[in-house]
Amino acid sequence: VSDLDGRLSGALKGRPAALVEWAASAWRKSPTLADQHLAGRTLAELHLAGQDYTARRDNPVGPSHWRALAERSATRAEGSDREMLDEIERLMPDLARLFDPSFLPQGAIHADYFPDNVLFDGDRIGGVIDFYYGCNGALVYDLAIALSAWGFDAEGRADPEAIKAFHQGYESVRPLTAMEASLLPQM
Repeated sequence: VSDLDGRLSGALKGRPAALVEWAASAWRKSPTLADQHLAGRTLAELHLAGQDYTARRDNPVGPSHWRALAERSATRAEGSDREMLDEIERLMPDLARLFDPSFLPQGAIHADYFPDNVLFDGDRIGGVIDFYYGCNGALVYDLAIALSAWGFDAEGRADPEAIKAFHQGYESVRPLTAMEASLLPQM
């Protein structure tokens, strides 16, 4: 909500503050296939809408931060956790190459497009929230994060039909390039 001078943010008791209107919507714990499709479409629309956004932010949990995270984890990793960390560290250089911006479409990404961050208002999306991890990166990486989050039912079981509906919704708005499609499973 703008203040009397038209500003969207200001200060309250010396801290940054903004007023926002309450969105009359909620996330769905058990989204239908139609919800999945709509959520996929909406992510693609966000990607297209952000194409002319010029601000830049590095992914706070992306490849440039992996080494530090691995080092912090190594202090406590034992047994099978240590084995998994060793394997991740072995794969890191190859995985980091997937994020090379020279061959994948890039843009502003949500990077946390989980079901609890997509609010439904009836049969439409009422809002998308929690842009805390929002950054610049490969658009297909954002799709991969979303598919990993949306592709499971409320009990945590993989749901191939949900993955298909979300993916089809996304590509109904923004078809993947051949390179993106080939790298989606690795992302």
